[in-house]
Amino acid sequence: LYETLAIHEPLYLETIRQINGVQYYMLDEDEQHIFRASVQSLYTEQLAGNAWQTEYVERLKEYFK
Repeated sequence: LYETLAIHEPLYLETIRQINGVQYYMLDEDEQHIFRASVQSLYTEQLAGNAWQTEYVERLKEYFK
């Protein structure tokens, strides 16, 4: 599944860019770091006491490193 998505990702992004009124912006590495740091407390707050969500978010974070 992930390989299929990766193959088609450029087409999906181009489709998004061509939609009238949509602005697509890719965060650079520094901006990504700032974003991750700013939402870390939200992860902690929202996932407290929910083992399934905590494990799921950890897998997502690992995948999207």
